[in-house]
Amino acid sequence: MSKGLQITRISSLGIWLKAHDKKFFMSYGDYPSFKDKPVTAILNVRETSPGKFYWPDIELKIGMDAIQTTQRSPYL
Repeated sequence: MSKGLQITRISSLGIWLKAHDKKFFMSYGDYPSFKDKPVTAILNVRETSPGKFYWPDIELKIGMDAIQTTQRSPYL
């Protein structure tokens, strides 16, 4: 995991990602690739360039801009 990049919580609703001093909720409805994946695969995230995240064990790339457009969690 890159410095400053952290999965802070995994729940039955989705995952919480902290990056660049911001918290993002990624629901399984918006990001079904995370559903039913091992915790180790979800925790193994890298920032390949500023604002671009990659989960190699899931083969998933997501940009911060995409995550911000799907934000709708009242839990943050």
